[in-house]
Amino acid sequence: GPGAGSSGTETQGFQLLKDSNITMKNGTIRVAENPDNIKMIIQNYANLTLENMQIYAQNKLSAGSAHAEDYVLSLNNGNVTFKGNTSIYTDVIAFEVYKSTSYPSLTVTFDESYTGTINGKIVYDATDANTHKLTIKGNGTLGKIEASSGSESAAKDAIEVSGGRFTAPV
Repeated sequence: GPGAGSSGTETQGFQLLKDSNITMKNGTIRVAENPDNIKMIIQNYANLTLENMQIYAQNKLSAGSAHAEDYVLSLNNGNVTFKGNTSIYTDVIAFEVYKSTSYPSLTVTFDESYTGTINGKIVYDATDANTHKLTIKGNGTLGKIEASSGSESAAKDAIEVSGGRFTAPV
């Protein structure tokens, strides 16, 4: 550490900025035991593709850690696509579909090629189903999907599931 981030909040492994197009492919990101000040792996505002990526976040980001954020990926803006064998291993929230007043839209898609595993929870945290969507295709295995308080109505229209296997009812 310190990690990436805005001044005073350098707590992310990666901070991916708006209006960028980024692909992470065929790699591994692993939180070491006792990392210095890293609280989340990716803070995303960009168009991001994760293809055949393995993200291990059990150490610093585990439930009950005094320094843990409550999610591994913070997805705030852009188009985010999960492809191939991309997996997130964690004991907390894997990612959120989050609506912020500063960022206009977010679409998260697990495409037809998706075969990975998301063993943490996915949280839909937006009130506008027109600008914030979650689409699940492919053959991957996903954990629980839930809507945050106040987002339940939008989630019904914004989440589309036509593939995947789930460890909890969707």
